[in-house]
Amino acid sequence: MPLSRQSSTTTMMLQPRARVLLLSLFFAGVTIISFIHLVSQLESSVWATAALPSVVVGGVRGGGQQNEGAAYDDVSSPTTPSTFIYKHHSDPLLEPNDCSELLQQHRSGDIEQTKESTENYPIGKSYVVRTDTEYPFHASVHDGKVDTIRVDVFKYGQYYERVMSGIVAELYNEALQVKKQQQPIMIDVGANIGWFSLLAASHGAEVFAFEPNVINMVRFCESQKLNDWSGTRIHSYLKGIGNKHGEQLKMYKVDAKNPGSFTFSQEAKFEEVEGGVLPLVTLDALAKDQGWLEDDSDIEIALMKIDVERVEHLALQGAQQLLKSNIIQNILMELKSDTPPSDLEAIATSLISSGYELYKVGSWSGPDKEVETTYSDPKVLAGDISSKKFGSNAWFRIREQQDK
Repeated sequence: MPLSRQSSTTTMMLQPRARVLLLSLFFAGVTIISFIHLVSQLESSVWATAALPSVVVGGVRGGGQQNEGAAYDDVSSPTTPSTFIYKHHSDPLLEPNDCSELLQQHRSGDIEQTKESTENYPIGKSYVVRTDTEYPFHASVHDGKVDTIRVDVFKYGQYYERVMSGIVAELYNEALQVKKQQQPIMIDVGANIGWFSLLAASHGAEVFAFEPNVINMVRFCESQKLNDWSGTRIHSYLKGIGNKHGEQLKMYKVDAKNPGSFTFSQEAKFEEVEGGVLPLVTLDALAKDQGWLEDDSDIEIALMKIDVERVEHLALQGAQQLLKSNIIQNILMELKSDTPPSDLEAIATSLISSGYELYKVGSWSGPDKEVETTYSDPKVLAGDISSKKFGSNAWFRIREQQDK
């Protein structure tokens, strides 16, 4: 075979391989450039996280990470509040928990409820994600085997209660415009892993959050530390809210697969929580301790969120002075139709007598349907809730706001 013909044949044989090689190099180059661009974006962002140790990149939604020690490093919050309203407590029962200390106890195995991390119940594992929200923040959630519901935050960067999340964001955007020098306030009763507290804080709020379940508080504290909000924008309390300040009650599970479904109600219990005896405090005691009820106080609380598994009536009974002061502008709460009618009537009485009116109702995602009826009789409102006229999520607001 002539040399020229042999060379031509060899070249033709190599061409497909060369194409594959060139294409591989091209796509590898594109991948590297995209990665460098992503890293540069994160580094230039005020939300860029410090390196988290022992992190496995999950590749889920803008930097989702699976991590067993999320609380070692902080991230910077986007703005520095000009004024915080928290006053150092005078009542020892109202001392916020120390997140650094709590997380150290968790990692050392000193917390009874969190020390047994198994393959089927990996409570020691957290999933950290940079949220897909208007003002992104880092959130730590449970493994899906521990909490099948809120693991969606890691998957999608959003909470499953989308409507309610939108309401919280809108309320604090508006509140921040009104009170430019002072942080708008949120009270979160039954914070769970802290999604709504963190969301409000990302919109400039200063949050007082109560969560009696230490399993959830571990995740909440991880999120606070990651965003550098612990003790500044967020004051979290490992306590329940009730109607008798200092009373100690046992906690009960309502649903074994949902860490958020803990209650102090014996009627709603699924099983008793080992070591789950905690002191309760009242919101009136908090308000007095912080000076919110004093004549010269100009405090306004844009929102109080309550989700305490069928003991909402006790939480409101312990907040009568706070409610009647009308410094709370809006109340979001869960009202289930299978709550005892007498408890529903007590809830309706507390709110209506304090000047609040039912504004919107909705299903699990949040209250999105405006209520046409004006309720003045608590029994009628309680009856409509029991008869499932509404969804389980309710939004109350001060009655006079309707005229604005």
